[in-house]
Amino acid sequence: MPIKTKNFKGNIKGIKSSYNMLNTIIIALAFVMLAMLPILSEKGNATTNTDTTSYVSVGEIWNADGGFFDSDNLNPLLQYITNNSSLTTSAVTTPGSINMTKTSADIRTNTANGKESGDDVQVTFGGLTWQVVYLTKDKQGNDIVTLWLSNNKQDAWA
Repeated sequence: MPIKTKNFKGNIKGIKSSYNMLNTIIIALAFVMLAMLPILSEKGNATTNTDTTSYVSVGEIWNADGGFFDSDNLNPLLQYITNNSSLTTSAVTTPGSINMTKTSADIRTNTANGKESGDDVQVTFGGLTWQVVYLTKDKQGNDIVTLWLSNNKQDAWA
């Protein structure tokens, strides 16, 4: 029995038409989502530079001219994170000697060195503002501080 080619060809035209319509809709939705991307990307910031009530700020911890960490700003950072007002970089002589794990919630409750409970800790590193979110150790026992970029639109490298 022969195949009726007239109906078969008609179905192909209908399928092609549906396929083209579907492609057009998908491309239009992609353009709409791309157009909204700049608006949506501003919503994911941690604390912002204009919010001065919910964080304590540590200055630039890296001395780019000398190529070393600045202990004048690193000392308050250690004190805010560990909740120990007397801790300084000179007291931390061995890797891993801080010997604690702290989450951002733990760090916010600390009140050392004039920091108020509930304040986040922000630090400037390499000209960018970072929020301290975690203190832990690596497999070798070295203390590791995790930083979160506070704002994705900073002018440090512009």
